[in-house]
Amino acid sequence: MAIGASWLPLSDKQAEFTNALAKKYAGKNVVFYFVATDSANPKSKNFATDNAIKKFAFDNKLTATVLRDSDGSATLKKFNVEQVPSFVILDKNGKQVGDVFGGIDPKYDVTIPISKAIDKLL
Repeated sequence: MAIGASWLPLSDKQAEFTNALAKKYAGKNVVFYFVATDSANPKSKNFATDNAIKKFAFDNKLTATVLRDSDGSATLKKFNVEQVPSFVILDKNGKQVGDVFGGIDPKYDVTIPISKAIDKLL
């Protein structure tokens, strides 16, 4: 599960990584989601409209299902995510497996350690 926000500059790179992982695991009983932590509250500093999130997904050709954490922080709290964008791996029962893959360095291919973690579950 990718956890990001449409307005974060590195979320474009996160979408690219998410698409690469989804392609790699297509047909292997692995599901990918992109959770947008953009708040639905117009007074929030991390506010984004539904259309802005849809545009982000469209512009990045995001193949994962996009979910919205309209609170803007419920998902972060639930999975102890300290930094977005991040990735969290869940088992087939929805339980978190391993540590959060937090932050994205555009020069580092985070799909490698994420793939290793997924492969251990398959």
